[in-house]
Amino acid sequence: MSDSNGTKLLPVRPGAALTVVSLISGILAFEVARECHQNLQLSGFHASFTPSLLYGCVIWLWWIPVTILLWNFAARWPSILKPSARMIAAQLAISGALAAAHLLFIQYTVRFAAAEWSSWGDLYRTHRVDDPEHFGVEIVIYGFIYGICAFLYSRMQGRNAFVQKLEIERQLSEAQLQALQMQMEPHFLFNTLNAITSLVSQRKTDEAMETLAHLNTILRTTLQRRSPTKVPFTEELQLVESYLAIQKVRFADRIEIDIQTTSEARKGLVPSFLLQPLVENAVRHGIESKKSGGESKHEQRSLETSYG
Repeated sequence: MSDSNGTKLLPVRPGAALTVVSLISGILAFEVARECHQNLQLSGFHASFTPSLLYGCVIWLWWIPVTILLWNFAARWPSILKPSARMIAAQLAISGALAAAHLLFIQYTVRFAAAEWSSWGDLYRTHRVDDPEHFGVEIVIYGFIYGICAFLYSRMQGRNAFVQKLEIERQLSEAQLQALQMQMEPHFLFNTLNAITSLVSQRKTDEAMETLAHLNTILRTTLQRRSPTKVPFTEELQLVESYLAIQKVRFADRIEIDIQTTSEARKGLVPSFLLQPLVENAVRHGIESKKSGGESKHEQRSLETSYG
């Protein structure tokens, strides 16, 4: 997959990434255990493979929960994986604390294994890991994991943004097709599509999606109502609200919207498309033609039905 600029986007999935991290950690843990056990045999000690495996797991499997926590925190606070001087300083402090905790855990494991398996302890009882060299290795490993997470997260965010952009373009095409199947004010539709296109170009994805949703409401309602029937006032009001929401995107601060209704009015029935043409004329002649804008105010207190 690639975007319009030719940048390739990786289909990153957190589950797959975690599986890879777990697999690599498992392999490294086994290699450390194998090397540790081999040293025992070369030194003439006969001990179980279990303490060596425990030692390897403590060294490498530690990084699996660290990776999970880092990824989950980034999902909640994306700024964690965005490089900056402040964030780098914070991550250095975090890596130092994690390194100290990990080395203490490893040292405790060595003492535990030496006490439980005496043959293993004869060789490794005096093994120390609390030194600057091991501390530096811990910092480097955390930095590598952080860099990989930052890279994958940025690629995934780019992919999601690209998919949203494609969805907006698809909905735009559908909206244009639906417009050909109905009689609608072309000036309104043209301005709405231009407004959405402008939002997309400015990467205001949420605003573009919201405007598309309002446009879809108007198009869908217009297509579904094929005969002049009476509809609940609430449905007609939703159509007007969608129309005004789109106009708010176009005119921004030039238009102020104030809709006041009562519960009694909302329970009534009105002719289909009674309000929308009135509101459209008010916007066109009262707002669009004025540089200073204006206020679109709509008030409905009750609905009376007469029979004749």
